[in-house]
Amino acid sequence: MTERCAEYQRLKELLKEAKGELLYLCHKNADADAIGSAFVLRTLFGGDVGLADNLNRVAKVMCAYLGISPIESPSTEDYELVVVVDTSNTTQLNNLPLRRYCVVDHHVTYELEENAELFINEPETSTSEILLKMLRCWRIPLTRMVSIALLAGIITDTGHLRHARSSTFLHISEILSEGLVSYGEVLDIISTTPQDPSMRQAVLKAAQRMQLHRAGEFVVASSKVSSFTDAASAGLVGLGADAAFVATPLEEGVRISARARREVVSAGLNLGELLSKMARDVDGGGGGHPAAAGLEVRGKGVELLEECVKRAVEQLQRMRR
Repeated sequence: MTERCAEYQRLKELLKEAKGELLYLCHKNADADAIGSAFVLRTLFGGDVGLADNLNRVAKVMCAYLGISPIESPSTEDYELVVVVDTSNTTQLNNLPLRRYCVVDHHVTYELEENAELFINEPETSTSEILLKMLRCWRIPLTRMVSIALLAGIITDTGHLRHARSSTFLHISEILSEGLVSYGEVLDIISTTPQDPSMRQAVLKAAQRMQLHRAGEFVVASSKVSSFTDAASAGLVGLGADAAFVATPLEEGVRISARARREVVSAGLNLGELLSKMARDVDGGGGGHPAAAGLEVRGKGVELLEECVKRAVEQLQRMRR
């Protein structure tokens, strides 16, 4: 038995011992990867799916398709065991209390490791891929709905495979080879996501307010919006920025979303590490993927946006050398 499989078996034992008194807790603005991973575990071991706060657009479509109704801001103390999925820090959980918990995650930060009963973190491109490996270790066959949940998580977390690695394609091939679902079918499901007019307006406002910063041949964009921060930062990259940072004021702080082009990430920029370090420096919560990350800080304003841009520009200038 490999070391990883031993960890997976330990998780299986803990889930069985909890006898259904389980909560699979997803991060704020939960995405298809978090929801899909939680769905797979709930299907196998029972329990509830919980949200720190809300769902993103694709995750709402997936919940409807998979037939699950997550509990928003659940009372975590009511459960024997909480399994935190696809989440790297307490800020992403809205600081919900965690009494007895395990973690299954793929991000580069490890804030939740210290007090976890079991901490499983692997450098895959999605948490769904870790769940696939667990199923293989447990010798549990895929079902159609589990296959859809896993594929949706992989596709969306890799930016529709723009940030995929060779192992990502192997995992996708492994799921498709079962013949229970086609790749196009999953794309059709997640493409039914409604295009909210308010979201489009936020993206356009971000472009209107955009400031540009040069770092050699690289261009970093920054802007401010009142909502849809992730869509706005992705939109600025879509317009041509190599990296983009967009800030949204919170009631007592600020949230910053960052996105970067695949080519810039391949050259060495890692937004997850950059915002994770920033979070430690300003006592906030932050992190994510090399090409997509976020930062949330209480007691700070949108002026923090300038510091994020400054650090990104400095890193890009070093890359140029």
